[in-house]
Amino acid sequence: MPQVQLVPLYEYAGNSTLGSDWATACANDAIVVATGANSGPPTSSDDDWALEQEGLLPAVEDCYPHGAVRGEAIGYINTGYGSVPESTVAEQMQQWISFDPTIVGFFFDEASDSATSSNEDYYAAITAVARNDGRAEVVWNWGADSGTTSWPFASGQSFATNWPNYVVVFEGSSASFGQWQPAGWESGSWTNGAVSGPYSNSLAAIVYGTPTSALSTVCSGIDRLWLAPYNLFAYYVTDESLPNPYAALDGYNAAEVAEC
Repeated sequence: MPQVQLVPLYEYAGNSTLGSDWATACANDAIVVATGANSGPPTSSDDDWALEQEGLLPAVEDCYPHGAVRGEAIGYINTGYGSVPESTVAEQMQQWISFDPTIVGFFFDEASDSATSSNEDYYAAITAVARNDGRAEVVWNWGADSGTTSWPFASGQSFATNWPNYVVVFEGSSASFGQWQPAGWESGSWTNGAVSGPYSNSLAAIVYGTPTSALSTVCSGIDRLWLAPYNLFAYYVTDESLPNPYAALDGYNAAEVAEC
């Protein structure tokens, strides 16, 4: 069954529930995605810098694996489908590390699945920067899979340098998840030849707008995609909806962990 919760928690630093939401997710050993007030690393120029220091920073620091907590915090960076310069992404990584040196990696949002050499080079390069900085957990959020490429998992890629830990191949509502068909290459074709080992568990799905009544059905779908095997190893399901379904932790987290 899926082993890892991947929780985008884009919660305002001043929210009264921020600390408890982070504590709950981290106690469940989730990978939790943090973001600052401007949808990126917190910096001293943010209007809410004081709140980020007083609220977000201790929540992120407490997620670092210690004692009974095995959760991990990673920082949000928007790559604009490869349009954000590599130097800007590298600078934002350093800003995250300056904010919290314990942060273990990065969530590269709006990542492109294009198999062009320039796009491959771009995401390999920014992932290599993260690895060189000692940040081992890297997620690329495609949001959807065009079904035409599996290049992050092709033979010759290196997990130690430019390979992501997870690629989000689905991000959408529970209604659309019910109709979703994974691309053919996701069925484990690469694990039967080019690569093996931990790389076979590298896909993730994020499902929002899921009412409590539909949680069991969505989790059953996630489990089937893991067992098929479609290698769907990381997941998140939430009852929160657009425009920001990640403004707070889902309202049924304990049930989600048990069901999924």
